[in-house]
Amino acid sequence: MRQWHERIATAKKFLQSNSDYYEWEKFIRWFKGEYNIQAGNVTVPVINETFAFVDADVSLMSFKNPYIAVNPRLAGTKGGAAILEAWLNYTWRELDIKYETDLELIDGDLIGHGWHKTGYNVKAVGTDEQLKIEDESIYSMRASWRDVVFDVGSKKPPKDCRWMAHRIIKPIDDLKEEFPQLKMLSGIRHPYFTEKEYKDLDFKTDIVYGVLWEAWDAKNRKIHLIAEDFFKYLSSKPWPEHRDEFPFRILEFYRVPDEAYPLSPIGNFSDQIEEGAKLFAMALNHVKRWNRQAFMKKNTLSESEISKYKMGLDGAIIEHTSDNIQAHLRFADYGQLPPDIYVLLDRIAQQRNNISGQPEIERGGVTKTPTRTFGELKMIKAGARNRSDRRVNAYELHLAKIARDLLTELRSNFDVEQVAKIVKETPEGIIEVFTEGDPDLKVGFDPVSGTLKFNPSDIKGEYDVTIAAGSTLPLDRETRTLLLREVLELSAALPSPVPPFLQEIIVELLRGYDIPGLEESFIEQEEMVAKAQAGAEEAAEIDKDKTFAEAEKRGAQAAQIDSKTKIQELEAVANALNGKKKDAV
Repeated sequence: MRQWHERIATAKKFLQSNSDYYEWEKFIRWFKGEYNIQAGNVTVPVINETFAFVDADVSLMSFKNPYIAVNPRLAGTKGGAAILEAWLNYTWRELDIKYETDLELIDGDLIGHGWHKTGYNVKAVGTDEQLKIEDESIYSMRASWRDVVFDVGSKKPPKDCRWMAHRIIKPIDDLKEEFPQLKMLSGIRHPYFTEKEYKDLDFKTDIVYGVLWEAWDAKNRKIHLIAEDFFKYLSSKPWPEHRDEFPFRILEFYRVPDEAYPLSPIGNFSDQIEEGAKLFAMALNHVKRWNRQAFMKKNTLSESEISKYKMGLDGAIIEHTSDNIQAHLRFADYGQLPPDIYVLLDRIAQQRNNISGQPEIERGGVTKTPTRTFGELKMIKAGARNRSDRRVNAYELHLAKIARDLLTELRSNFDVEQVAKIVKETPEGIIEVFTEGDPDLKVGFDPVSGTLKFNPSDIKGEYDVTIAAGSTLPLDRETRTLLLREVLELSAALPSPVPPFLQEIIVELLRGYDIPGLEESFIEQEEMVAKAQAGAEEAAEIDKDKTFAEAEKRGAQAAQIDSKTKIQELEAVANALNGKKKDAV
């Protein structure tokens, strides 16, 4: 038991040493606008580049809820995949997982990594034979980087971890009520509070907490619940059979080979942020000094009048005893602001943008270009997008892993009827599986409310879970217009009706435009074209049959006329022969 306390204590020190080395707490303060940068004896004014970078990055990558796609494999069925797709997207919104993953994106930008935990909660009452489940639910939430530790020998967490532990902080009174064996614990201040913050509080009773650690032992497949300053297991239970991996998923962008923790994006250009702020402060201070320092002849102003002058209050009346104040008071002349300072500011901004991969245009700022043409700005934006696409892909893979964990918990822990609702992004093809009726699918679907009821037997088999590419990204007016124009030009050049393969491609493109009815309109148009063509073909076939019948009729008439002509010719020949015979006699 003490071994676990020592393991966790060592892992906490390892986490803290990395936090100090990479300055994670400093970047968090920057994000909040607390820079505290000095340029000589001047406090640098806040220019929150950190907030601008993070806010633009989160807005770009997580503008909308993702759309989760499910495909059957092995013994899975199309109907089961449709049910799971509807359930996962509904649950994602019900649990508000986007809120959690947005926080993880902020962690990823500031700290370099973010943690997500998915699992199953069960609340039971009674003991032994009287044990009864009172409530059960799935949870999927962000875990603070401060609360997740692992064995220090790991280099690719969580893949190669032998164990991982999650800190759970609860009010000490609630903890003692849940675990009576902890009644002797006195509690501590909340670990997130600094000692100064704690001392400054007058009423401390409400912020006394107890700390638990949920330790996942992969080697022995055990889950231990441990309390700090208590050297007995609160519980120790087997690892869930359905889990082959830890319940923790890590979001990371810049992995460092052979090191446990990834790099922080902010940390990569933090020096440029500081130096740019210092240069700006120097320029600002130069302008201020020009107007506030002066030489004055002694005894021209009294001490009280000098105080008024120094305060610089608007409308202040300063009395003097000099007959010629202009001769006795002269402002200090510091010369012109060195023009090199502007060049340096631009160079530092260029370095910052090159390192971050995020030009000002992506955060609503002014981007300097040689010619200031729209084409040049589009090239800058496209170049930045090529780098951000890699980060978007990493984020979508992270979301897909969370969705797979949700699916695992659903299939393993719930053996009763479940209810889901169709979300607006659900493709028509998925809804058709419920409305058209599958003989092997005993599912209840109400098309009015969009409510879907299903049982565990409906979702048997294996399924693959992915995130629809680009489903989380914003679609601004310019991009939407450009894409729609491309689709319009493409569809205009296609034969009518559009071949089925190309129809699927166009429908998939239209699905992401967030324009109600656009996809349905295209499908309806193709159905109308197909019906019109079928009608035209049917009319053409009828005309063809009429023409053939008319030709046969005319052929028959011609044959009849030809027969009469031949008969008449034969009769004429016969008459001629009879006449010759009579003449001969």
